[in-house]
Amino acid sequence: MKYAGSILAALVVFISSHLAAADDQPDEKSAATPDRETLIKQFEKSMSGATLVGFFTVNGQEAKNGLKEEKYHLKSVKKLKHGDFWQFEYQYGQAGKTISLPLEVKWAGDTPVITLTDVLVPGAGKFTARVLFYRNEYAGTWSASDHGGRLFGKVVPPGDDDTGWVPLFDGKSLAGWHKNPDKIGHGTGGSWTVEDGAIVGQQDPPGSGNGGILLTDRKFGDFELSIDMKPDWGVDSGLFLRSNDKGECFQMMVDYHEAGDVGHIYGEGTGGFNNRPFGLVGILDDQHKLVRISTGPVKDATPEGYSASGDEWVKAWKIGEWNTARVTCVGQPPKITTWLNGVKISEFDGQTFAGPNYDKEKVAAQLGAEGSIAVQVHGGKGWPVGAACRWKNIKVRPLK
Repeated sequence: MKYAGSILAALVVFISSHLAAADDQPDEKSAATPDRETLIKQFEKSMSGATLVGFFTVNGQEAKNGLKEEKYHLKSVKKLKHGDFWQFEYQYGQAGKTISLPLEVKWAGDTPVITLTDVLVPGAGKFTARVLFYRNEYAGTWSASDHGGRLFGKVVPPGDDDTGWVPLFDGKSLAGWHKNPDKIGHGTGGSWTVEDGAIVGQQDPPGSGNGGILLTDRKFGDFELSIDMKPDWGVDSGLFLRSNDKGECFQMMVDYHEAGDVGHIYGEGTGGFNNRPFGLVGILDDQHKLVRISTGPVKDATPEGYSASGDEWVKAWKIGEWNTARVTCVGQPPKITTWLNGVKISEFDGQTFAGPNYDKEKVAAQLGAEGSIAVQVHGGKGWPVGAACRWKNIKVRPLK
């Protein structure tokens, strides 16, 4: 139902911004309604960067199809010079396609109303709609040539703080994330839940070999990422950068197992190249519990480029605790730098990397300049039964 989704994205966009501004509704006795210029400035500021989460129905199909969630990220919202038109630039759906559309916003006092009459939405057709936004909710109707329905939802305000960081995980739900929509080499998606404020990834069902990835709906190009992780020993996970829904990406390895690696870069579905200079060696006690980690050499020679030593890695990593990874990804192809608990682990330069199986032109064309951030549950029988990888405190800072 992308036709309704496209209109919803645009419509929801308008209303959301006002909601953030209208949240602090002044008391009638204490303050007057802001003037139009002030409302416009508030709308522009609160809408840009917001995420809209809503639902739509199709008349006569409610029982059959139910409600389908739609999410949209508003990249930019600006008032145009003439009339009541605003330019909305937004991403909608899992494909993250960017749409730029001028839409008319009417005002009922301090409340915005999206007013569309036979407006052509790129890739979807003409739509008519009237949508009212109040506080953090919206509701309205939409129609096309021979069908229509209702729409409603909530506005999630932009999460940027004063330093530009945007939270990607609310600690309560998987809002803003999706599993791989089609089966990939690792499986149909894996199991993803939220427990104790963390995203928990496991095979589905445990021990079945069925894994997959969990991706952000929003796409990123140049960015800095901070994420806390706590993998069980033996799991083969990963942090995907500029990923598509097939799981093709630059991966920061989280291969927390014998001969594995955490913190270096691997070409997932893009050639299998890597820049790791050592592998992990686990020391277990009599109950097969991990008590210590050392490192050992890898078979293949590592191309030139910065890497922490094995000893530096061992000192940085905290066994059985939460570890914080920081990543910067800049350029096309990108230069990717990783840190663990403040210690720089790796520098991968996509412009100059000379390792085997790497073709920078091919990879750049395959992945493009933007992609999702994702976390992985590896498919296959190597993942221990009942083991999990956990993630929390996930935030990103877009770099321009």
